[in-house]
Amino acid sequence: MVRRILQIIPALIATGIVSFLVVELMPGDPVLVMAGDYLNPEWVAAVRESWGLDKPVGVRLLNFLLNLLRGELGYSWSNARPVADVILERLPNTLLLTGTALLFGAGAGFLLGLLSARYSKSPVFSTLNMCCLTLYSTPVFWTGLLLMILFGIRLHVFPTSGMYTIGSNLTGLDFVADVLRHLFLPAFTLMIGWSFPIFFRITRAHCFDILNQDFIQTARSKGLSEYRILFGHVGKNSLLPFVTTLGSASRASITGAVLTEYVFGWPGMGKLVYEALFRRDYPLLLGVFMFSSFFVLVMSLVTDLLYAKLDPRVRLK
Repeated sequence: MVRRILQIIPALIATGIVSFLVVELMPGDPVLVMAGDYLNPEWVAAVRESWGLDKPVGVRLLNFLLNLLRGELGYSWSNARPVADVILERLPNTLLLTGTALLFGAGAGFLLGLLSARYSKSPVFSTLNMCCLTLYSTPVFWTGLLLMILFGIRLHVFPTSGMYTIGSNLTGLDFVADVLRHLFLPAFTLMIGWSFPIFFRITRAHCFDILNQDFIQTARSKGLSEYRILFGHVGKNSLLPFVTTLGSASRASITGAVLTEYVFGWPGMGKLVYEALFRRDYPLLLGVFMFSSFFVLVMSLVTDLLYAKLDPRVRLK
């Protein structure tokens, strides 16, 4: 267990080196982006020197790694604030969006995946399986645009952009209700185009194998009801692949909603990545990369702990 935790540090350093080199190879000059039409050579040189961009790549990489070990992610040029402050400001919004989509998508996918495996010949679940394949194959931004046109523009049921109504000055339960109204479309888009199809397909495929196992036939011969067999035996043995998928989906949730957040104007981490790329804010982009890498490593550790809890064959050392 201690070794597993200590492995996070070299993994973060390796990720930092790769991320830094990738950002260095990106086209565009951040100083020229900041300068805009004000291309005074002396001003450009002064800004380049103040941000340390006039130093060799090796020196900047070393400074970046030293700051990383101290827990410092740098300073955002476009926001004029520390990178950590910008990330922590956007992080709750992304967790709200992706967490909602993941929670409802995983729950519905697991339940309907169990039922679909048991009643595989039912036309209802056959149609649901085809719908999941179609939704998962459709780009999430295209699904979001269709939902926006239908529920936002045509029916005027839900707002189409933002996290809350600007200038409304709502407080208390009214503010919560306003946020939930803005949350519905992007969360529903992520759920039907990302989380639900994944969990439905994984659970369905694994339950097919379990239903053909000998212990299921033994349970039936003992006279156990199909409900108890499905939820007590098949469902319990499907938890391991479910946890694996949940860990993978959680790791992708931080920056996996880039297109969805951009389409719906949701102020989260995904939209922050787009803004950092557009403005050539490389410290902010590196900060998001490193924070996402740390989140991935932590979720991998949590997945291992859940495996040890659910599977008696796995032991933590």
